[in-house]
Amino acid sequence: MKFRRYIFIFFFLFLSVASAENLSPLSKKVYNRLSAANSYLNFDGLVHISWNPQNVKVALRNDWLENLLTQELLKTLKNHPDIKWGEGYVRLINHNPQDSTLFLHTWFHVIPKKVPFEPRIRCNAYVRIHMKPDLIKRSIIEVLDREPIKDCEVNGALGQTLNLGDWVKNKLNDKIASLPAENFFLKIGESIFQDSDLVEKMGRMYLLKELEPYTFLSLDDCSVPNAINVSSANFVCLQMKWPLEKFSESLNNILAMLEPATPAFNVVANERIQHWKSIAPLCEHKQIPYPSKGNCETGDMTLFSGLLCLSGEEEGCKMVADSLDQKGQWWRSPHLIGSNEQTNDFSGDMFAGAMAYLHKTKDIASYNRWVNFLLANTKDIPAAGTPRLTFHRSCFKDTNGTCQLMGDDWYWLKRLGNQLGVNTDHFPDYGYEPSWLLIQSLTNERGFRLHLVAVAVLNHLHQKTKNVNIDLAAKVLSAREPENPFFRFLAFGKEKRVFELLDKYCPAFGSAAPTRQHQWSWEREIEDKAYESSMGWDCVFMANLINGFQR
Repeated sequence: MKFRRYIFIFFFLFLSVASAENLSPLSKKVYNRLSAANSYLNFDGLVHISWNPQNVKVALRNDWLENLLTQELLKTLKNHPDIKWGEGYVRLINHNPQDSTLFLHTWFHVIPKKVPFEPRIRCNAYVRIHMKPDLIKRSIIEVLDREPIKDCEVNGALGQTLNLGDWVKNKLNDKIASLPAENFFLKIGESIFQDSDLVEKMGRMYLLKELEPYTFLSLDDCSVPNAINVSSANFVCLQMKWPLEKFSESLNNILAMLEPATPAFNVVANERIQHWKSIAPLCEHKQIPYPSKGNCETGDMTLFSGLLCLSGEEEGCKMVADSLDQKGQWWRSPHLIGSNEQTNDFSGDMFAGAMAYLHKTKDIASYNRWVNFLLANTKDIPAAGTPRLTFHRSCFKDTNGTCQLMGDDWYWLKRLGNQLGVNTDHFPDYGYEPSWLLIQSLTNERGFRLHLVAVAVLNHLHQKTKNVNIDLAAKVLSAREPENPFFRFLAFGKEKRVFELLDKYCPAFGSAAPTRQHQWSWEREIEDKAYESSMGWDCVFMANLINGFQR
């Protein structure tokens, strides 16, 4: 899943503020709570956040931005008749804020098309670019260098003998130098809004959609915390800026849509729960039945079973426990241990399920085995021998970086380790701050990404974290998805409206199982009608929360 993929160029949202006195009461409460914090983290879309009395900065990861500054600035390289384009990375050499000019170093891999073998060639380019701060839809980047490629290094003796490095460098520079002037001006705002996938995502991210008319863009330098072993400190940032008053207004608007609390509710009847369990799929592995989606689909079950476990369902605890192998690697289900069926052996959402299990069971033996595996399993990016970042990983097979451990992961590992009496002094320190769930609840897309915020809120409620912004995040979740009983429970607890939604969207008592049972309904937008294909375990989970979860 791309939402945890590493990206080295970051999108900054910069919320400027003159003073706390100008804020609305709600925003002033948030401001006072957070103004002393300076936090680094990585969750869906967000990579770096810092607050101080003057401003707020939020870094957003996005795949298109890396392509923009490597492939679009040198866009003719992609379709060169003689050269096949490979991956590329960018870092910042220096920044002149007086004239808004940045000096970038980009390196990328290419392969000549018309040779009988495939030598791997890495080219280094140095490009000066200029971008005057402007409203997002008017923003333009100017490329100031016409012959940016300085050298191309060839792997292999034959390629070096044939001097392919100089051949590639000259081919590319000649092509770039021959371009008309307009090719050196990139209408970055238009690029953003012509990307239909990105525009759709912005429409599903409440905060960005609301604040787009007030957004200014500029280019800047930024750095990433040492917790991920940055060997090159500087990175390029595309900075988005707007007044904090607008952020305050947007937050107030969405909270105003929240339905008021309803009277407390007693319990979900046991016969209703037993009916849901009777139609919920089980899939055997080594003669042990485990919770599953229909047709023995278990690829996401460490997350869902972890939630079941946290709600008090022993079958969920058993499944997560048995998904940990002897070497300390956690898998998506017991059925998939050692399997090559999945694109990624594990992911950030599976990590959240494993943590839910550990929070509930305090299984110190499994915790220690897992942590030893995580600390020993690292990966250099972009490649071994030339690392810019070194990540700890929760698996070996992750085609798009889903197994890289980030700030929130280490926060939970350290917090639980301290509870269990484990020495965590040598763990990476990202300075994760739970308050950022409020920002995440506003910026994450609706659907499974927003559900992951809810899972984090639930883990915090279980751990009795006292933080006003976690409570606000729960209310934002419910305001954005008012028909979701899980989100409603996080905001208001055991109340009548939660039961009404559960009754509305879960199979009726005595009904047959749905034809397809492949959905955990609470991770989908309600208009997707995922509840019509409920696996049943999602309803068991909610009933357990209502009947027994201690907030």
